[in-house]
Amino acid sequence: IDEASKHIKLTEQEREELKKLNVELWEAIKFKESIWRQKSRMTWLKEGDANCAFFHGEVKIKAKRKMVYSLKIGGHWYKEPKEIKEGLYNFFKNYFNCPARKWRMELDLKFRMLNEEMALRLEEPFLMEEIKEAVWSCDESKAPGPDGFNLCFFRKSWEILKEDLFRLMHDIFFISGKLEKSINSSFITLIPKVENPNEILDFRPICLVSSLYKIVSKVLSRRIREVVGEVVSDTMCIPYDCVQ
Repeated sequence: IDEASKHIKLTEQEREELKKLNVELWEAIKFKESIWRQKSRMTWLKEGDANCAFFHGEVKIKAKRKMVYSLKIGGHWYKEPKEIKEGLYNFFKNYFNCPARKWRMELDLKFRMLNEEMALRLEEPFLMEEIKEAVWSCDESKAPGPDGFNLCFFRKSWEILKEDLFRLMHDIFFISGKLEKSINSSFITLIPKVENPNEILDFRPICLVSSLYKIVSKVLSRRIREVVGEVVSDTMCIPYDCVQ
């Protein structure tokens, strides 16, 4: 239709159809650009022409650089992909299943306490505006977790999803007191700490959590932020740092 419009006069129906197709084409281009931007993990690129070839090239370069051809785990070298996966799985399964300590340190310390007004504030039901502010405070361009939806989806669909999110928050903190496993599920991946990693300790695991988990934790952290200054000591110390 676009090509024909250069030579003939389009009817009203054809003009409307051309407008509709252009909108659909633009949305498809933006969607494709968004996918490759997330895969390339180049969040610093915010403006400019769509260049999917550039993003695709970045994905291929990063994938090649992070490819693991052999890995030393527990003194043994693994070269087959299946062996590497099984070795990594068993290593972190044992690592994260360490037995919990059964003793508690008895300390006669007096910590700061919240006053009644602040304590009641923490227990107040969440407002719709609180949840919306939490959603809008997160980076919408981050890659999605196991649920397949990033924060951009929640922003665009806010009017449809807001009541469900409100009920979810109310159920978690004021009714059931439980967080569904599906919300807490995450992708675990290994990030190399050195240029040419060849041992398991050359990697650090990170979790790619779901967007729902991000929203829940963000709402909770923003509520706690209002009172945390009253219970944290001015001279509280942690390794290599000091909180003031």
